Amino acid sequence: MNSGYIIKYQDGKEIEADIRPIDLVGFERQFNVGFGVLADPKEARYEHAAYLSWLGAKRKGETDNFDDFLNKVDTIKEFQSDTPKAK
Repeated sequence: MNSGYIIKYQDGKEIEADIRPIDLVGFERQFNVGFGVLADPKEARYEHAAYLSWLGAKRKGETDNFDDFLNKVDTIKEFQSDTPKAK
């Protein structure tokens, strides 16, 4: 099963950013919490999803800087599927 984020930029471009173990470790190091916090609606923050999607986009060579990435993003949607639906 694939999981990750569909990132739509303000210019209309969409990419699929899959999440890999290295991204989950990067998340844990950044926020000093286990990635299980993502499943807890009382603890999860939108910044968590944005950061994970940025890590996936960065690995694809889309961006280097988190804040620059956020300035260009229109929407971030999570996916979990055998066949992601990115355009």
